[in-house]
Amino acid sequence: MTWISAVLLILVTGRALSEYAVDINIPREAVDRCHRGVRTNQTRCGEYANLPKMAAREAMEAREALRRSRRQVPQDQSKEKPKLNCTIYKDTEHYATCTACAAGTKTGDECKKLPKPEDLIDYPKINKTKCLDIKWGTGHEFTADNNFGNCIATKTDDTHRYITSNNVPDFYVNPYCPIGLGKGYCVKQEIDAGKCFFTGLICGAKNNGNGTNDYGDVWVPQEDNYKIKLEGDPTQSDRPGDMYDASKVGVPKQMVQHKV
Repeated sequence: MTWISAVLLILVTGRALSEYAVDINIPREAVDRCHRGVRTNQTRCGEYANLPKMAAREAMEAREALRRSRRQVPQDQSKEKPKLNCTIYKDTEHYATCTACAAGTKTGDECKKLPKPEDLIDYPKINKTKCLDIKWGTGHEFTADNNFGNCIATKTDDTHRYITSNNVPDFYVNPYCPIGLGKGYCVKQEIDAGKCFFTGLICGAKNNGNGTNDYGDVWVPQEDNYKIKLEGDPTQSDRPGDMYDASKVGVPKQMVQHKV
């Protein structure tokens, strides 16, 4: 390779790599504003993402993935319905229905109404009286001796950990008002922009509903169930995912409301 060829290769490679580079240069003012959580009518902290380049790269990756899938999967096979996995219904009343649906001897609503796999999970139990039929108090009812009202139960199998909680913190929590006692729940900018969902609601006012008192908002128990993998795999091609998207890692979460 001549020196001219080498220079051209470096220039071409550098240009190609630059198409994939994510150049993040955040002004100090933006860092301060984002970390203080100053709210505007626009998306917060947009400076943390170089959106044009990232969008172009993601679009290119999506096109490449589509091309690969078309090469690998014939068009007639790609439209086939996934087969029912009846092993998840073993030892349940739904197993016979599932096998009949999988074999084609049953169709229609009976097959469509088979419960989802996450609905069959036998989550650990917590005591309803001690954990769910409780209310926030002055702190004398809930102390370090009883985890301040917090309840949690766990169990594991070969692949997952199963958790049931009453969503109450295991420490004392004061009544809370986001702006101040006797004030609203939104700043003027949110109200002017039509982004306030609590217009006219005053923190600490009478009859604000469950989870409130004369001094602000307080916790309300509810049963939460979680299923979490014992061993994660951060090397998968669709990682990292959105921290709020549990479906990406197969960790169902469900909430069961209890009236107190």
